[in-house]
Amino acid sequence: MKITILYLGRLGAGPVYTLEMAKALAENNSIQLVLSETIENKKVWESTFSNYKNVSLQYFKTYTDKKSFTLNSLNYKNYYHIIMQIKQFNPDGIYASFVHLWSPVLYLFLRKYIIFSTIHDLKTHVGESKILYPLYYLSIKLSDKLIILNNKDIPNAQKLGFKKNDIAVIPHASFGYYKKQNTDSSKFLKNSILFIGRIEKYKGIGLLLDAFTIVKKELPNLKLVIAGQGDLNPYQKQIAENQQNLQIINQWLTEDIISDLILKCDFVVLPYIDASQSGIIPLAYGCEKTVVATNVGALAEQVPEHVGILVEPDSEDIASAILKLYKSDNLIFELGKNALKYSETELSWEKSAHLLVEFMKKSI
Repeated sequence: MKITILYLGRLGAGPVYTLEMAKALAENNSIQLVLSETIENKKVWESTFSNYKNVSLQYFKTYTDKKSFTLNSLNYKNYYHIIMQIKQFNPDGIYASFVHLWSPVLYLFLRKYIIFSTIHDLKTHVGESKILYPLYYLSIKLSDKLIILNNKDIPNAQKLGFKKNDIAVIPHASFGYYKKQNTDSSKFLKNSILFIGRIEKYKGIGLLLDAFTIVKKELPNLKLVIAGQGDLNPYQKQIAENQQNLQIINQWLTEDIISDLILKCDFVVLPYIDASQSGIIPLAYGCEKTVVATNVGALAEQVPEHVGILVEPDSEDIASAILKLYKSDNLIFELGKNALKYSETELSWEKSAHLLVEFMKKSI
């Protein structure tokens, strides 16, 4: 098949997710990559596809801040260049790994092609801004087919007008991209647990800090690492109470930092109070780490019993799960080994690419 992969984002997990899917699709298809010229991992894209004769890598000017967003969004030439390059390639279908603020305009001028959009969140979470949601919603509505990452979102997609045949569920695959950098195979405890990701209200930082207050009474040497960009002001009192056992990295996390943090923890905690699915879970699995996650949204679909521990969004339940892992000989390592095996079999990018191509073939 001839597939255009459209991704105009720049930072975070998006470039990694798209790269992994692109590599898997490129094994058996002709691929046009349409990317932002300021994509974070640009050098990796170029080194990955330098010897692929069936892949064309094309960069386009987007934006880097609010000022350039306004200026470049009003410049029709930016859209024109993208549209014309896609029409020249003339794909069988367009695959958008993430929708973008420019997606509605581009989709309107690419109606002759079937547009397959992966939608990572069909609705905003607790505490998230809804200012840009109309553009996000319009991008979804202008898509011909939806790829969602969990079964729980099927009714939500249908409420937006998509029929069952227009929806494919392709779970978030494992980020082997980080596994390459994680060479730690020694089996000893680090006495450190990790929260990683954007600091948002729905992520449940308050629950985690309350749980850690309970845990450290029995495990006084345990360290909690909270890493990610966002507002921690609402949690200052809890942070002060746990200060001696707490490491906070309140910044944008680069790829090297993410890999290093995963390497140095025993497992990852996701104390969410609201969720769809989480890319952090397959990231942890791919690095041979188990997780403690709350049973909200579709997280239960990502945490089989033999791979991780699922709890209610309650500080005492989270604390009990953390203590259970440390009090059971080798349970952390056993679940971690299961997590890696699960990621390599059930959450491979090859499997995801196969599901996507089959969905595209049926649709076309």
